[in-house]
Amino acid sequence: MRFRNDDIARVAAAIRAFGDPVVDLFHTIDLIVHDECLMGDGLHFTEAGQQRVACEVVRAWSALR
Repeated sequence: MRFRNDDIARVAAAIRAFGDPVVDLFHTIDLIVHDECLMGDGLHFTEAGQQRVACEVVRAWSALR
């Protein structure tokens, strides 16, 4: 099974369309240098990537009211 970025973008847009709070890692990670956050397979997070995900989750939780 393979997923292209276009496929993932459509899924991310569909999930965001529900209007519930989300942690949008698709756009956040896309803006970051991939070599820093993703392992060579392009799928699994490096330690730096895991830290970035944790920060984004905390940031999203902090924005909830």
